[in-house]
Amino acid sequence: MPLNWFLEWKKWILITNEESYTNRRNSFFAGIVSSMFTPAMVGQLAGRFLFSESIERGRITVLTLQSNFSQFLVTLFFGGIAILFVEHLMFFDASAGIVWSMVCLFAVVYFLPERFLRMVIGNAAGFLCENQIRSRFLFFSFLRHLVFSVQFFCVLLAFGAGYSKDLFYWIWVVYLLVTLVPSLFLGKLVIRESIAVFVLTSAGIGIQHWIVLVSSLSIWMVNLLLPSFLALLFLRSHQTLNK
Repeated sequence: MPLNWFLEWKKWILITNEESYTNRRNSFFAGIVSSMFTPAMVGQLAGRFLFSESIERGRITVLTLQSNFSQFLVTLFFGGIAILFVEHLMFFDASAGIVWSMVCLFAVVYFLPERFLRMVIGNAAGFLCENQIRSRFLFFSFLRHLVFSVQFFCVLLAFGAGYSKDLFYWIWVVYLLVTLVPSLFLGKLVIRESIAVFVLTSAGIGIQHWIVLVSSLSIWMVNLLLPSFLALLFLRSHQTLNK
């Protein structure tokens, strides 16, 4: 979990390179808390705005969108790889072409030069980062996805799932489907568990329903619930000290 949020923090530094350390830290924690109880993007931005100067909010909005888009693109990429190697669910055969078409399309959009994006989003294009920063967003997103994958893999084994060389592919499929399904609050609680149970128990690798359910809930608690609780405690203590 610390490694997961450290990588997200590194992306946040790229977004707020002109903010003071205190505001940057507090806005990061506020974003963790607020995204827990609202749709992720809306809540994340609302929390981050609390400790940001109004003149920086346009930049933060656009660069946060790019940062999150990089994570979405990486999830699509790994999901596309996984679908090529799994054949247990019939609809995946038709989905592979769709997923890889999305990967190619969104990769072009992600690295599209500013002069083209300016026609679409107007003045906001002035906040767009250079390709070097977009590449760093993509690099940190790639590492985060590997952290998610290894984490889920280890938790499944810890709760008694049998080792399988295909397990990583199925984990990538789970994250792909979870990413594509919208959710309103609590970090896609219930949706993530439902998808994980459906995919992993249908994979033919002998994982029981309760193992998937407990593992997925554990991941949610470690990656979302616990960080939100710790961030809230920190913000409250910081507010108390300032008073």
